[in-house]
Amino acid sequence: MSATKFPGSWLAVFGTEADIPDTPISDIKLSASFCRYQYSTYLLGSSTRDFDDSARPSSSIIRTRACRYMINKVRLRMKPERSTLRSYARISTLLKERIAAGEFVIGARLPPDRELTVYYDVSRPTMREALIALEVEGVVSIRPGSGVYVISKHPRFGNTFNIEVDLLEILQARRAMESEASALAATQLSAVQLKSITDHIDDIRKFHEADDVVGFKHAHRQFHQSIAEASGNVAVTSAIATLWSIRPSDSQIEMFTSTLRILANDKNFAYYNEIVDSLRSGIPDNARIKMRNAYTVIIDLILDEMESKAIDTARKNIKSKRDFYRST
Repeated sequence: MSATKFPGSWLAVFGTEADIPDTPISDIKLSASFCRYQYSTYLLGSSTRDFDDSARPSSSIIRTRACRYMINKVRLRMKPERSTLRSYARISTLLKERIAAGEFVIGARLPPDRELTVYYDVSRPTMREALIALEVEGVVSIRPGSGVYVISKHPRFGNTFNIEVDLLEILQARRAMESEASALAATQLSAVQLKSITDHIDDIRKFHEADDVVGFKHAHRQFHQSIAEASGNVAVTSAIATLWSIRPSDSQIEMFTSTLRILANDKNFAYYNEIVDSLRSGIPDNARIKMRNAYTVIIDLILDEMESKAIDTARKNIKSKRDFYRST
């Protein structure tokens, strides 16, 4: 009876004590004999790591099942375990771990998002959300036309991904903080800062017209963050950045984004231009009131949408009950 040890590199994939390798599934080469070996030990319940020719199933069906079994096993082991975290947060966490470990040094450019989407087996919008989340935390800097660069090994905030706060509470907090930030910015806004803010409006328009939802959301956040930075108060800027890093549920994010895009369509970007005009005025009260009113409009529209959905749900429930009791 011949016995052959399987390659040591596979210990990391199939061993219980070793770390899972940081390798894309496409880079893993599966030999037919090794597939059959692993499948035979699976069928026999064997814990040995020796290849036993006498124990190996040899039919074509078993060989086919063996390769299928191995591929599925590798995929399961290579993918990070899914948790209650949303996909973008899970990917963001994995990237932070790689950056903290020194795989990507400060100043290094991350691989293109199209490569990262393949590596992590997620959609491109999910990957872009993950990169935006890293930028919010101060780990990377997204430079349009150039790439995503590492600027810190550690996030500036604690992990907010485990916190799920109601959208209305988040908007209420942002309204309070950003109204005061706008008042501060109005008193000291420089030409360079003003150009940065208006450039973000151009980005918002471009992404909106291209129907790029992820880009639209990112540009919208950058618009508000630029105003916070123009306040000249580091504590205020950090507090607002923290509020933007706290995320509501996915359904509420969609509702918020769709509300902003409706405003963009209905008022030809007046939401943004009116805020900028109030900053240009140099009058703190004007800027404070305009930012507060802008958030109040959004909150009212979201409440209207919530009310409409609640009424539709109630009507469907009543109809279901009516149909049930009429038929019994």
